[in-house]
Amino acid sequence: MMSDGEEDKEVEVLESSPDRRFNKLSKTVRTKESNQFVETAHLAYDTEEGTQVAWQEIKFSDHRYTGADRVALVENFTRLTKLKHSHIVTFLAFWVDKERRKFVFITEEMTAGTVQQYLKKKKANDNLKKKEKEKKREDDAEKARRKLRKSQKLEKLEREKEKEKERGKEERKGR
Repeated sequence: MMSDGEEDKEVEVLESSPDRRFNKLSKTVRTKESNQFVETAHLAYDTEEGTQVAWQEIKFSDHRYTGADRVALVENFTRLTKLKHSHIVTFLAFWVDKERRKFVFITEEMTAGTVQQYLKKKKANDNLKKKEKEKKREDDAEKARRKLRKSQKLEKLEREKEKEKERGKEERKGR
């Protein structure tokens, strides 16, 4: 994890993705104690979306991966990048860095400590958004009702004016 002094340091770009979309920053967001395969996860910047993301690496030299393992890894991550669900961390990109013998993948940044905490926070945010949408829908419905009542009142006033005109005409005829 990060020490207090590390937070004060200026964050610098350590490397970029092959397509230059993602910049790996010097600030770490997770260490090996939270994942058995990813030793350190770094904060990264998505230059296309303008958001912070997580840059994670699996080093092939640290683990005994065969060629078949690497193919399976690529196939699995291809599926993960296509998977979109509000309760699943979004995998944005991945690539194999053969020169440095590592597999790099980019995910949305989880600001909570664990997946469970993240999902709890995300659910709370989703519920808040849902409530805001419901409130807006209710407000819009109330505005529509008020507008309808106002137009009905105007119509009623117009009918009453017409009736008064008719009465006035009848009174003049009767004289």
